[in-house]
Amino acid sequence: MKHEQGKNISAISREMNVSRNTVYKYLKIKEPPSHRRPSRFDAFRPLVSDLLKSNKGANEIERICRHEGYTGSRSTLNKMVAQEIRNAPAPTKSVRRSKILTRLWKAADPNESDVSLEESWTEKQPVLMELQLLALSFRRIFKEKKNPCLTNG
Repeated sequence: MKHEQGKNISAISREMNVSRNTVYKYLKIKEPPSHRRPSRFDAFRPLVSDLLKSNKGANEIERICRHEGYTGSRSTLNKMVAQEIRNAPAPTKSVRRSKILTRLWKAADPNESDVSLEESWTEKQPVLMELQLLALSFRRIFKEKKNPCLTNG
């Protein structure tokens, strides 16, 4: 950084109290060194990640990893699982089924014109549009039967 600002190698070495060769060495490095030692169990990280994505529990992960040749301790495996969980992308926000059903029912009500399904819901689950039509059909049937307990009034 100081070299990029125009300082020469000798000035940098005097300021940092290191030899010029050390300054040259660090100028050649493109990215900072990683002080993390590689683990002989790093080969199991993709397997652990896939097992977590398929919602496997810790005991099941351990059993499968051991079957694949993992010989480390359970605590090492637990640390690996914890790291993979932290590195995993955040889950998408889910919507409770009861909220969807309530919204479907209200959206099919002709008296509630301002209620509709959220666009993000229908993008992820196109079947919701079909369910909305089904709810509308039920509403029509209930209205024809004129049963007050089925039509909310």
